[in-house]
Amino acid sequence: MYGVPEVKENAVPIPVWLGKCGLKIDGRIPESVENILLDSVRPVLPNLFVQPIAIADCNAKQILVVHHPGQLQ
Repeated sequence: MYGVPEVKENAVPIPVWLGKCGLKIDGRIPESVENILLDSVRPVLPNLFVQPIAIADCNAKQILVVHHPGQLQ
């Protein structure tokens, strides 16, 4: 997730309060991130998912979720 800052407590990353999270994401960014990953990562990431998610009550800020499920062994 992009747009979720962390602080370290005892070497463990802890996300900050949701009100301090988020980015103003241009509409082209998710597609650009997806294209970069598809063009540059080998083997190709199966079922890649890049999606901006709105944060309620945060002045149009979003979190950019980049996910690809792990392969079953």
